[in-house]
Amino acid sequence: MAKTIKNISECRKLIRKANESVKKISERKSKNEAEKHIVSDLMKDLDLSWVQRKMEDYNDGYIADIISEIADDSVDIYYDDLFDWAKDNWSYIDDACQEFGMPDSKDSGIIIKLIQQGQYLASEQEIYADLDNVMLNYCYNYILYNLKIKEITDEQKEAIEEKCTNVDNNDKLEDYNDFLDELFENNN
Repeated sequence: MAKTIKNISECRKLIRKANESVKKISERKSKNEAEKHIVSDLMKDLDLSWVQRKMEDYNDGYIADIISEIADDSVDIYYDDLFDWAKDNWSYIDDACQEFGMPDSKDSGIIIKLIQQGQYLASEQEIYADLDNVMLNYCYNYILYNLKIKEITDEQKEAIEEKCTNVDNNDKLEDYNDFLDELFENNN
């Protein structure tokens, strides 16, 4: 009987050790899974407008130049769309007049040009207002579609977020591409 009790006691110790081992493995597995972030979900979480997402369409150039091009491309050309936009956005039109000046008064389409200047200014300000997240989205897009990487670690996410903090509009997209290529060089 003493041997049986001893065996039961040893058996309980072994069961406890096994349970502890399973728990540690489970914790490590959970920790490893928690460290991965799905890139497409990170992009969705940024909740950017279509104008702010247009940076994705570029691969190189100065950020400021690209923002100007995006703002210019976002200006409506149809009168109906312009007048619909103008109804709710007179402050942008007024600010654009102060910033860019009045269009040539000899031009017959002066009202249209005023509205278009306002739209340009509104789009430009929208991008600059959230430039860090615009560039964060650019980086995630580059990772997903150029590098073909679907998940990133906490460390990689933090490095990208740091790179995209206080973005200088005089930087070039190539600098971000090179940074990402280097960050993920061992993943390919």
